[in-house]
Amino acid sequence: PYASYEVKGQVTDEDDNPIPGIRITASNSPSDSLAYQTVIADDAGHYALKERELYISDNDMIEFEDVDGEANGGLFQTQTLHIREMPMEKTADGKSNWDDGTYKVNGSVKLKKQQK
Repeated sequence: PYASYEVKGQVTDEDDNPIPGIRITASNSPSDSLAYQTVIADDAGHYALKERELYISDNDMIEFEDVDGEANGGLFQTQTLHIREMPMEKTADGKSNWDDGTYKVNGSVKLKKQQK
């Protein structure tokens, strides 16, 4: 079975301040060289991964990585979340037995600063 996912969210620090410049990568593993989508959080920390059909798997994940160093207010720890563990809402039923439908996923995340 497969489903279509649209992931949107905001990247913030532990004090709810937006973090711009975070790289968000959707893939099937943390070291997947064939990541299927990468975006950068905007100035308000917002990002959107376009709707994508995926086979339903516990391996589908989103990685949040600080790639600009101190420019965004500090160095932040990389965090990985599994799509199936994120809050989601089914917005459309599937069209066949293999199609589980369309989901909107809340991909908001709080990143911790790296310890010096």
